Amino acid sequence: MAANQDGKYEVKSLVLALTVIEFVASAKDAGVSVSQVARTVGTPKSNAFRILQTLVARGYLSDHGEGPGRRYQLGTMFLRLANAATLQRPLAEVVKPALHRLSQKTNLIARFGILDRGYVVALAREETGDRDSVMVWPYLGRRELAHCSALGKVLLSTKSDSEVGDVLAGIGLPLRTQKTITDWRSFSHELSITRARGFSIDDEEDFDGVFAVGALVYDHTDQVVGAISACGLKLERSSGDLLALGTLIKRFATELSTDLGASQEDHQAIAAAGPV
Repeated sequence: MAANQDGKYEVKSLVLALTVIEFVASAKDAGVSVSQVARTVGTPKSNAFRILQTLVARGYLSDHGEGPGRRYQLGTMFLRLANAATLQRPLAEVVKPALHRLSQKTNLIARFGILDRGYVVALAREETGDRDSVMVWPYLGRRELAHCSALGKVLLSTKSDSEVGDVLAGIGLPLRTQKTITDWRSFSHELSITRARGFSIDDEEDFDGVFAVGALVYDHTDQVVGAISACGLKLERSSGDLLALGTLIKRFATELSTDLGASQEDHQAIAAAGPV
């Protein structure tokens, strides 16, 4: 049965238990006390204790300490559930609705890809069939050069210069068009710019007349799991147009990351600080 927006079908005790879980999940490493839970969720301490102990018994929470010093944290059940969710919902399928919305919004090809042994591999793609769409990436799963790809650039921006050198060892920075960046110093500078603004731009660097803009996607562990991009024909688009599109792509990437369980922390600021 579909959920009712006015809460008509809500089970209040279940809502309370879920609120407790969400509060525990938001806590620091040391965990939370019964008093903190009771105060935060608005229930008597005795009721909070019963809820907490029930969740501990089921493996959803763990506890340590005694008496007033007892603290509660998330239990191992969530690791099992996270693994089951991953198996039931392959990432490529999960991102498709977001890619569809992005493609509809921009009238461009929207893609999701990962970095695999120095190459970009697209796992999902959506397009509108608009005149701006271009068939330059006909197959999913094909290995593509990363240094001249919006997906590749933004994924490489999560790494240090030495790590980028290791990842691209044996591949290098081969020329694709007259705009391809082919020297390491310039490419390092390009990755720094990408980190600072939170999105990458491929301005006719892989194919003449074709551009792409990409941004990072995070999962529930706040780790990068891939990137999304929008790409199409350059036509009369200016540098300002690409920057504006980059801001939009970054917003879509943030929303998708939230859908995948990422926290609300400022990933862009962390990325801009550079790899550690």
